[in-house]
Amino acid sequence: MIDSTKLLPRRTLDKSVLSEKTIANIVIIKKDVKKIDNLLETKLILSKERQRIANRRAEQLRRRQREENLEKTDDENLDIDITRDPKTPRRGGLLTALFAGLIGGIGFLVIKSIPLFKKIGSILTTIASPFIRLFNSIGKLVTSVVKKLKPETEKLSDALQKGGDDVKKLPNLLERVGDDLLRLAGVLVANAAISS
Repeated sequence: MIDSTKLLPRRTLDKSVLSEKTIANIVIIKKDVKKIDNLLETKLILSKERQRIANRRAEQLRRRQREENLEKTDDENLDIDITRDPKTPRRGGLLTALFAGLIGGIGFLVIKSIPLFKKIGSILTTIASPFIRLFNSIGKLVTSVVKKLKPETEKLSDALQKGGDDVKKLPNLLERVGDDLLRLAGVLVANAAISS
């Protein structure tokens, strides 16, 4: 127990000087605190060391159990075939090595030639762009022809049903449409050639 008489009294407002008894009490308190500190430190070190020892023993026990389990499973699976060749089987052979080297070489060449592929792509783009425009123009031509001929074919089917003079004019109309188509195609081709 703590002796309350050894504690420092509260100081009053007047700044009194500490007495000899108070100074002796401070020295005793300091010694007691030092002893308590040393005891606690020793207990802490001992508890940590005990914990380390317990952990080491538990780890050794786990290792022994694991080794025993492995030895039991090894003893159970000890079926050795004496007739079998002790060499480990290799996977593949000469052809596998050649094929793997060939694939690796092709991959290396492809990676190294990516800038060349970019140049070839740009050259092909410049070569193909006039043809793309030409085919685009031809597509527009066919679309416009279909749009123009659709009403005429409806008129023609009406005329065939009536059987009038329009049927006799059919060859002349077809010839005129063909000439117009040729003219239109020529204009579109010239336009595509000029724009490229």
